[in-house]
This record gives sequence, structure tokens and C-alpha cells, in this order.
Amino acid sequence: MGLKYCHFFSVCDGHGANGREVSGLLKHRLPFHVENQMKKNLGSHDFNKDYPQSSLVFQSLKEAFNIAQEEVSSMSHDTRYSGSTCVSVMTLGRKLFMANVGDSRGIIIKAINN
Repeated sequence: MGLKYCHFFSVCDGHGANGREVSGLLKHRLPFHVENQMKKNLGSHDFNKDYPQSSLVFQSLKEAFNIAQEEVSSMSHDTRYSGSTCVSVMTLGRKLFMANVGDSRGIIIKAINN
């Protein structure tokens, strides 16, 4: 697919009695789901010509998070009062995409050189 210049980073903060297990699952599974959804939605895109439509990248991220949520819901641990926030950043060439779940947020700060 040519994702040579694509990088994915996440910070997951578990909460509740089984929060560690939930954030651990996300740490291991979410990147896998993001990669699969990017391949599904952008597999035929020629990254050497131009950037893909942002909407397809956002769709891939949303679908990956939804699949991860389904996995959390089907965990053997009780997740009624446990979970995890998640802030993710994906670089795709010179573009930056951010996603979050829960009350954690990511911010972008650009340094201005005088």
C-alpha cells in the first residue's frame, strides 16, 4: 500500500478496576485495526501521486476505533465500570490526523521562530 511515511501513536489511560486490561488491549489491538482499515479504505490509492482524501483517513480511524470498542465490550473482564481514554495521532506524509475517545484531548502547538 505504500504507507512508508505513515506513523501511528496512541496514549491510552485506563480507569476503573479493569482499566489496565482495557488500555492494554487497546495498546496492542488498535494499531492493527487502524492498519487494516487504512488498507481497506485506501488500498488502491497511489501515495506517490498525492495525499488521500482526509475523509477516507477519518473513516478508517473511526472504523478502527469502533472495532476496538467491540473487542473491549466482549472482553472476559468486567468492563461495566472500567474503560480507557485514548488519544491517537497519525502522520501521513506531511499531514497530521488526530482522534480521541473519552475526556482526554491532544493539542497541536506550532513554534514560531522570530
